[in-house]
Amino acid sequence: MSRTVFDRKPLLTFEQQISHLKEKGVRFELAYDEAAALDYLKHHNNYFRVSAYRDSFLKYESGARAGTYRNLDFAHLVDLAIIDFELRRVLLSLTLDIEHYTKEHLLKTILEEDEDGYEIVTDFLDSCDAGERIRIQAPSSIYSRDLYAKYSEDMPVWVLFELLLFHELVAFFQFCRRRFGRKDLNNL
Repeated sequence: MSRTVFDRKPLLTFEQQISHLKEKGVRFELAYDEAAALDYLKHHNNYFRVSAYRDSFLKYESGARAGTYRNLDFAHLVDLAIIDFELRRVLLSLTLDIEHYTKEHLLKTILEEDEDGYEIVTDFLDSCDAGERIRIQAPSSIYSRDLYAKYSEDMPVWVLFELLLFHELVAFFQFCRRRFGRKDLNNL
């Protein structure tokens, strides 16, 4: 469903953002008064990101304050934004570690299975049906364009590892699990 011009929300100035939050029942009493909140929005985070967390809070259902938030202070929104940021940092670090370990383990397994490093890539790409076809993004990436150009016709697994997106690495891992039938691939 597409949005019409009538559904669009206006771009609010920083002052209008504070006013809008106040209209929604957000208070500025705990760690941020309105001036501090204005500074936070100008220099540390954006309105959309901070205000997105307000939907987790209860609203008054009736009475003069119907539709406004109950017991919601701007400091709560800032705390949630910081927690979200830190959680994303930790998850990214974990994901990168998992990706690295998975590639190293798969390469070791491929060596132990006496693969040549090329045929397994061809077999993997051929095994993907049209709906799940691996789309190596390298030709559009300035960082990997040359690597892809050099090996696109006959790609070894160690180059493939540098070009796969994370979900494609997962598909390759599952392919190797089926191909080798090794129990140690069930533990990752």
